Order: sequence, then C-alpha cells, then structure tokens
Amino acid sequence: MDGHELAEVVGAIGIFTLITVVVVTVVARIAPTWRARAQVARDQEYRALAEQSARTQEELSRQLAVISGRLTEVEGRMSSVERVLKDVE
Repeated sequence: MDGHELAEVVGAIGIFTLITVVVVTVVARIAPTWRARAQVARDQEYRALAEQSARTQEELSRQLAVISGRLTEVEGRMSSVERVLKDVE
C-alpha cells in the first residue's frame, strides 16, 4: 500500500466519521423538539379527554337528579295508593 492509497483510506474514514458526527449532532438537537411536540400533543389530548369527562359527569348528575325527583314522586304516589288500599280493606 503506497501513500496515495493510505491517504484515500484515511480520507474515506474521516468523511464517514464526519458524516456520522453531523448526523448524530443533528438528531441530538432535533430529538428534544420532537419529544416536546409529542408531549404537548399528548397534554392537549388528555385535557380534551378530561373536559369531555367532566361534561359527561355533569350531564349524568343532572339526569340522576331528575330520576331522583321522579322516584320521590312515585314513592309518594305509592304511599297514597297503599293508604287507599288499607282504607278499602
């Protein structure tokens, strides 16, 4: 192997090393940005899910209150029917 071939091999290794270092550096600088964007997207999805859950819970509470009122009314009517039936007997 003469000096010219050795210089080509060293140059090729140097180029590959340089490219590798540049790629790793670029990825290392861009990766936190990607992670931050993904975290923000997840946070927004969780926030939307929490808001939807809160709205659903409020709606269910309203429905439960309506049902409770109707049940109280039915219990009152049943009591009066029971009294009438006892009086009839």
